Amino acid sequence: MAMKLVFCILALIATPALAVSSSQIKAALDGFWNVDYNRAYAGSDFHISKQSTTTSSSTSDKSSQPLFQYVNENKIFARPTYAKYIALMDNYVHCTGTTENYSNNEVNEIWAFLDEIMKTQVMKDAHSFLVSHGLASSNVATFKDELYEIWFEPYQRKVSGDTSGFEHVFVGELKCSSSVTGFHSWIQFYLEEKANNLNYHGYIGTYPKNTPRVLTLQFKWYNMIKKIGGGFIGTSPEYDFAVYSTCFIATGGGKCSMYVDQLNLNIQTWKNTGTGRVASAYPIVL
Repeated sequence: MAMKLVFCILALIATPALAVSSSQIKAALDGFWNVDYNRAYAGSDFHISKQSTTTSSSTSDKSSQPLFQYVNENKIFARPTYAKYIALMDNYVHCTGTTENYSNNEVNEIWAFLDEIMKTQVMKDAHSFLVSHGLASSNVATFKDELYEIWFEPYQRKVSGDTSGFEHVFVGELKCSSSVTGFHSWIQFYLEEKANNLNYHGYIGTYPKNTPRVLTLQFKWYNMIKKIGGGFIGTSPEYDFAVYSTCFIATGGGKCSMYVDQLNLNIQTWKNTGTGRVASAYPIVL
């Protein structure tokens, strides 16, 4: 991995970054929606019940039913990017403070996921945009090395190697005995809700549709609270990965604006200052 990272860094040095404006980033992110061919559709593919509103200051359960009433697993989760994404969910220790040690099989699962998402149009478009602004190597293999580095290489949150960007954003972490951090994946939310590990409390804010494509919400996971969280709903793993990666790389861990299905959003990304890797990424409904 160290040798791959050297090649990745050298490639980026050889391609100086060009100026990229917030409007250019927004146009790219907005365009990803049109090529998210693997996303699930409300009604035929999934059904949610938002139920009651809540606030970040309340910690009581305002909703008696699960958020996800139905997901067509046989259809949606059989798609290659979903299947390879779900295979990663059990590779992590949820509690911070425990060093993550990937097995050879788990490393292979990560590369299988990256290989699969790079076949999709939305990730190809993300790559092309970053290349056009000198923010990524045009070589696909080198770009995948960079994605591995910023998303999957472990770094220290409490102890050495106990977290990664992917674990925090897509799987979720527990400050054991206190609260939930990260956890911005609708797929992981559904799987953990189905397994009775997660209890949905209610949603926060107002939305133009009964089934919004982004939802801010509150829940408990293993009986620990996430007072305010959420993420995209029904989007493909590659879409979320493209949006977060593009914003993170283009801004160096900053904020981007975008528009999705009648919702104005900010994408907030954070960078771990010690390593330059993803610390967090999530959508904010404006």
